[in-house]
Amino acid sequence: MPLKPHALGVAAAFVTGLFYIVDGLYYMFAPESALSFFSYISHNFDFSILEGEGVTWASFLIGLVVWEICAYISTWLFAIVYNRLANRP
Repeated sequence: MPLKPHALGVAAAFVTGLFYIVDGLYYMFAPESALSFFSYISHNFDFSILEGEGVTWASFLIGLVVWEICAYISTWLFAIVYNRLANRP
């Protein structure tokens, strides 16, 4: 059964958007904890340079749109490649 690239892309973008919103709220309400957590999951990348930088509505919305577009494109492409490989003999 082939994957539907558009439907899969929209689903991935939706779920990514939800995670991004949760991430934004986490940073908004607990910035020190969020920076520490993201440093831990990013191989100890130093996020302390971001301390003091507040999240604006513009930066939040731009990030949300960028992540959703990236999720859609990568998942759409995944479905295309999967369908082509799955149909090979």
